[in-house]
Amino acid sequence: MSSQHAQDLLKRVKKASFPGGIYNEYLHKIVLEKIRGFKNVEITFDFPVTALIGANGSGKSTVLGAAALAYKMVPPRRFFPKSPNFDKDMHGWRIRYSIINKGSSMQRTASFREQRWKRSSPLPDRKVAIFGISRTVPASEQLRFLKFARNDAVDSNALAKEELVTKHLFEILGISSEYEALYPEEGEGVDFLVARKPESSIAYSEFHFGAGESSLARMILTIHSLPKESLILIEEVENGLHPIAVTRFVEYLLEVAKKKNHQVIFTTHSSYALDPLPDIAVWALIEGRAAQGKIDIQVLRRLFGKTPDEVRLVVFVEDKVAQIFLKEIARSDDPDLSQVLDIYPVSGQGNVKKLTKAHNENPSVKKRAIGFLDGDAKTPVDDGGIYKLPGTYAPEKYLLSEVLKAQDSGKAVIEKIAANLRLNSAQANKLAEELKKIPKSIDPHKIPSKIAHSFGLEEEDVIKAFAFTWATEIDRQTASKIRKILEDNLQSL
Repeated sequence: MSSQHAQDLLKRVKKASFPGGIYNEYLHKIVLEKIRGFKNVEITFDFPVTALIGANGSGKSTVLGAAALAYKMVPPRRFFPKSPNFDKDMHGWRIRYSIINKGSSMQRTASFREQRWKRSSPLPDRKVAIFGISRTVPASEQLRFLKFARNDAVDSNALAKEELVTKHLFEILGISSEYEALYPEEGEGVDFLVARKPESSIAYSEFHFGAGESSLARMILTIHSLPKESLILIEEVENGLHPIAVTRFVEYLLEVAKKKNHQVIFTTHSSYALDPLPDIAVWALIEGRAAQGKIDIQVLRRLFGKTPDEVRLVVFVEDKVAQIFLKEIARSDDPDLSQVLDIYPVSGQGNVKKLTKAHNENPSVKKRAIGFLDGDAKTPVDDGGIYKLPGTYAPEKYLLSEVLKAQDSGKAVIEKIAANLRLNSAQANKLAEELKKIPKSIDPHKIPSKIAHSFGLEEEDVIKAFAFTWATEIDRQTASKIRKILEDNLQSL
């Protein structure tokens, strides 16, 4: 998590009075008692900016719509319209809410019975801004914009300069245009947008904006017009944006959440949207279930019992490096062992313990799960299938340290690593020199990339070479102990 805004919000969240005492308006919890594919699923909004991830049809839009129904200004039909002929299973749908309203905690419900939605009153009168998928439809394809194709449709004197749009679109998209907006005589929103290139007299209308440019400009204008502590709901936050812009846009949302106490909930299929967020800001959805954390969809499938037939043991680890390390240990003596393991990185030691426990307590799951924490984990292991990788620090730093110690003791391990990486003898000598130059104070996570960059290699290949050499040449005894843990858990199934 690189964003300073995210760090500041996380400090706010950690206060004992969160969200009450910090927010006057905040949606803290939704319980989906019954709606679409969900039954008794609880989702807490433990961070002011929340991402909902999952495959198509997993229920992201359902959760977004459920959040909207907590508030007076959003009619239920906005997210949950009913066809009289085909939507008969809506009967009995029910959602419960825990809400901070005007500084006080309240419980509210929304339910569908007697052919209509009924919501407990009084409903909080909070401002809700909804940005749906249609926001990225080009202006040229929308009938409401056709009037602006006439000669007399836009009076240039009526255009208002929008410096915030100019600033934020440059920061998010890198577009160096100056933006102006035409506002309706009555009502909210923006009628039409115009951009001008500051270095020339060239101007172009919204008809010639990119989809991302137009939707972002309109969202920024709307968000900055909202009163403090509004709720912002966004469908597919990455829609119309390239990956780097997605990350920057989420950082912008963190900024406005911090400055104006807004709450933001968005759906996404993009991992770039998750990069600036802490684990508690992400909810992953699959097959009517929800899990908190930056969890890969395939991990969720394992969590809920969807494993290939050849897999006999599910293993959760902290990150990609730990995954590779454990795989190489498994295959170093018995290639068949690695074939029956499903090893998944789940973003941190907390998720390793939580998901291992959840997996093994799920009665529908037929295959056991265990977890491996990094050697530097402060959390003590327990008897619930949680173990530790070797060392007392992160795997990257541990492997480098072990390789250098082994080389100093006379073992030709760097030559073995070079051979695994298909480096020639001159490159092997250079590798030995490069490894000794890596400062002890370096962030351990940067070690593989530093080595890979020096030789034009892939990070994953570097980690594999170090891990396999460690398991076969440096510490066979410890590698054997870890393989025995894996084998014992296979036999206990």
